[in-house]
Amino acid sequence: WVDTPALVHRPARARRSTRAMQLNPRDSQRELNPAYDALDREDPARALKSLDKTLKKHPRFQLARALKALALWRADAMANEQDALNIAVAIRDEGAVDEDVLRVVLMTFKEMSRRGEMRKLLEHTLRLNPTHMTSLQTLYADYGETWEFGKQQSVAMRMYKATGNTKDLLKAITSMLAQREAEAAEAKTTTSSGETNGMGAETLLKLANGMLGKLRGKDEIKDQDSFSMYAMTMALMGQTDEAYDLTKSALADTCVPMPIERERMRARYALKAGKMAEARKHHEKVLELAPDDWMSMNAILDLCRGDAALAEEMDAKLSISGRSVPRISNFPTVRPKKKSIDIVAATKFVESVVANAEEKGGEREVGRGAYILQVDLMYRLLDEGDEDTRYRALAEAVATYHERFGAWTSCAQDMRRYAQALRGAEGAREWLIETLRGRGEEHIPSVTTGDDASKKLAITVLRKVTSALLICVDLNACCPSWHGVARNSPAASMPLRGRAAASRFMNLYWEHMNLFADADAREPTAIDVFPYLASCALAGEAAACKENGDDDGAVNALYAAAAALEIGLKKSPYNASLRFSLTAIYTLLGAAGLALETLELVDMKHVQMSTLLHHALPACSSGAPPGITEEFLGTRLQQLRHEIERQVSQSATLAAMNGKYTKVLEFAEFFRTIRDAHSIAAGMTANLMIGINGINRLAGDMDDFPDIDEFRLNMLKGLMEYAEDVCDLTRTNADTARWDEDDESSDAWTYLDDFKTNPAWLAPCGKDPALSSAEWWSNPIETSAHGDENTEIPYAWYFSDARDSLRRRVLLLDAIANRARTEIVDCDATVSWTNIRALLDQLKTGATKRTPVRANAQADLARDVDFALLDVVVDNDWSQSRMDTVFDAIAKLCEWPKNVIESGSAPAMFARGVIPAAFHASSYDSLARFMALVCGHSHR
Repeated sequence: WVDTPALVHRPARARRSTRAMQLNPRDSQRELNPAYDALDREDPARALKSLDKTLKKHPRFQLARALKALALWRADAMANEQDALNIAVAIRDEGAVDEDVLRVVLMTFKEMSRRGEMRKLLEHTLRLNPTHMTSLQTLYADYGETWEFGKQQSVAMRMYKATGNTKDLLKAITSMLAQREAEAAEAKTTTSSGETNGMGAETLLKLANGMLGKLRGKDEIKDQDSFSMYAMTMALMGQTDEAYDLTKSALADTCVPMPIERERMRARYALKAGKMAEARKHHEKVLELAPDDWMSMNAILDLCRGDAALAEEMDAKLSISGRSVPRISNFPTVRPKKKSIDIVAATKFVESVVANAEEKGGEREVGRGAYILQVDLMYRLLDEGDEDTRYRALAEAVATYHERFGAWTSCAQDMRRYAQALRGAEGAREWLIETLRGRGEEHIPSVTTGDDASKKLAITVLRKVTSALLICVDLNACCPSWHGVARNSPAASMPLRGRAAASRFMNLYWEHMNLFADADAREPTAIDVFPYLASCALAGEAAACKENGDDDGAVNALYAAAAALEIGLKKSPYNASLRFSLTAIYTLLGAAGLALETLELVDMKHVQMSTLLHHALPACSSGAPPGITEEFLGTRLQQLRHEIERQVSQSATLAAMNGKYTKVLEFAEFFRTIRDAHSIAAGMTANLMIGINGINRLAGDMDDFPDIDEFRLNMLKGLMEYAEDVCDLTRTNADTARWDEDDESSDAWTYLDDFKTNPAWLAPCGKDPALSSAEWWSNPIETSAHGDENTEIPYAWYFSDARDSLRRRVLLLDAIANRARTEIVDCDATVSWTNIRALLDQLKTGATKRTPVRANAQADLARDVDFALLDVVVDNDWSQSRMDTVFDAIAKLCEWPKNVIESGSAPAMFARGVIPAAFHASSYDSLARFMALVCGHSHR
């Protein structure tokens, strides 16, 4: 099934006319050519005129009727929908007389989004001709587009029976395995067993493995994908030794032609079988083939441990079905406690890797991986022996790496995680800051006009200077302890140190900007680092001011930071780091519109919205103009959701058609990951709140509406459809949800937000996005990764806040939609009210158990409003007393921003997140009034 703007289905070969539904090819071509030409020129009205003439002469001529249905739809979809559908359905029920009719009717159903009718047509055709390959292939692809693997498997088996082609059987096996993985992914949140075509997960696995075994017996496994699936199913069934032996067989040499891929596969399966020594040997062979292979280097360091949990942990890093990335990897500061390793063996290995790199010509010939590995070893040994000694060793390793690679553009990024690990080690951290500060003050030589050598030298020194200072930023040297001054020391009360540092950085920027006068504006350059560094220094000054109670000073420092970034963006308008930083500063100051205007120029591809939306959400939720908000939460988010719903599944189906069977499993996993992304759900719920605000502004006084009941009904329908789009609580069973426990294992969302793109001074906010500004103003910017010393989960406080906040919002949204369903004729509630009440009670219990790690008083008040609204909706009690409880909670949420705004102090309004908090409180007021109107039949 191929989409095409032009009609390519003209009769391709001669056919003998058999009945009035069909003409001979010559007459058919003569009669229909004008209609074809008109449709190809996108003139359906002209096509209809021509077709009506033909149908007067041949009223049962199927191809003309099919083309008329298509032309009617394209001419006026709304007015002609039923007529077009009636014609297409009538042809379907008659049975399409030839391929051309079938293609046109299928195209009509597809354009009308009538998937059910299209499938009925295909099945009807297959009842008449069970081996009709066009119908089978179209049906296979269509089930793939909706991820219905059980039905897709059945169609693939029918294709195999019709053709005897091994590729069709492999498609069926792939569908079985995809079906099994989908069921496993749904298991912890769904109340049903999933769509499994009558077979459980283990049955599907055994059947797939058995089929692959038979194919091997017939020498039908001949490519890497079928071989990989066979090895994978063996390992999943616990036959790990056999799977490893398979990867060493002659069949592996035939099916996996690239030696490096074979060794990587063998290493993975050796690890699955618990054969640590063999796994290491295979990784060593990988390094012989690719000396800079970072994955194998790290794997061998991991294998220097040798404890019982090693295999399981390493398998989580690199599973047999693909790379599994821990969700904490997108955070800027992550250093979970490391397990003990054999220091002697690990050191010996690293030394051998470095020696090999040196022997082959060093980093210019081999790459820099071996040298990063030296630093990584020190990082892994932080928990071994004396703490001060180990931290100092890591600091020295970072300094040594910078000394060698400081002029490389990747230097600061290479050292980022290691520098951040030193934030809690004052002695080592201060030593490294002093060392790098000295290098950051190195004189940048002047350039002689026309002398390329002097220009090259100046740029090299400049890169060393900027990389040293960027590592200082990752050491948190931009906080009130800029350049190593402890927070509790007298110098910490001298915020002008930040301004002085910023002034120096901007002077360097102006002085050396001409070095990059000819640079492409789209390419980042070393000179762009100085405005970023200046903004970090000024953010540090702002933090010192706010902690000392000087909000005016903090606001002025943030203004200055915004000015430095605006200067940098004039030269480099496409620099994402500068734009993300400026967006954050405008958001902190309550300038939501400026924040989104700044962010709008960042080239976010569709899928990047799931990782970068956290930059936009705070401003979108804080009163930004509707048009630009719609760009992010409407246009761009919808494009991403379309990509999820259609393009990913189409790519998976295409992969299967091309024999890339393991790619199908990867695409399916990718689909589930994006579908369940916390960022997307947060964006959709935020969009609903913004939309309700817009409706209330548009509606004004509801009493003036000529037909309030019609308005109410339309709002209910829209809300119900939107809620079905955002969330599906039919998958969440309160008996197993455990929403009252702060347990990540019960968290159904995936976390894709790339917080590494945040400026160094901005910690992530897990609470309502509109309150992220208030949270920054209420907490020190040196927040550690762990936050709570009692937990070993990095950023545990973020995940707890994020899932609790979104659970409340999604539960409220779905509860309102559930109430809407009961208000609309012939529409039943799809979620049990008992289940919703139980989930609500779990959330309330969980809230009493948790002690917040980061202060955010407005977020606590917002939680009280959520619970009050949920109580009203779940109990369907819209009485005056219950609504008074809701509006009393909202009044408390409004009190602080209202008092500040009424004070008339302009600086105070720009501080502490007052403006975003005011808009946030106003949004809740609009939500409550909207709910009272559309669900409670009342005005407020």
